[in-house]
Amino acid sequence: MRRCVLPAVVVLIALLAVPATVSAGLPRIAKANRKIVVGVSIGGVRLGDSLKRAKQVWGPGAACTTVGPGQSACTWKGGRNGQTAVNIKAGKVVVIAIQLGHKPQLGYYPAPLLSKVKLGRIGVGSPVALLKSAYKFPVLNTTGNSSLTIYTSNHKVQTDFGFDLDGKTEPIWSITMTAFR
Repeated sequence: MRRCVLPAVVVLIALLAVPATVSAGLPRIAKANRKIVVGVSIGGVRLGDSLKRAKQVWGPGAACTTVGPGQSACTWKGGRNGQTAVNIKAGKVVVIAIQLGHKPQLGYYPAPLLSKVKLGRIGVGSPVALLKSAYKFPVLNTTGNSSLTIYTSNHKVQTDFGFDLDGKTEPIWSITMTAFR
């Protein structure tokens, strides 16, 4: 289970560690790329893409930091509008994440651009009940009460949908896709 948690932790650290002064706005996600394909891509950026391609798809406004030997994390921040990130290992995207902006009193701001990036009708800002009703098959696991995970490609890729603990009324606030290759 440790194998599943570590990449998500690295992304969350990267999302928080990049200073606001060096980061730019949210990526410009073209209408044709506003899709989530479980186990493959978020917003037109695919697992396995190069950082150059990710920047071509989302725009050049990323702030990048080194997070380990041969690894970097790049974040596009939009303040109240949330943020997006990719982790790069050996020159390839191994993690893709999108997240709503946090309100000071434990809540989330609506994210007009990010909420348009969807898996069918499901995306950040969607009620978690919609996700639970859409995916009733054995590859869906509940990790505590704060996320649902979909494993694909023979458990080589996982997609995590993060939400608050009540799991009913709160929106999905993050979607993270991780490749273990």
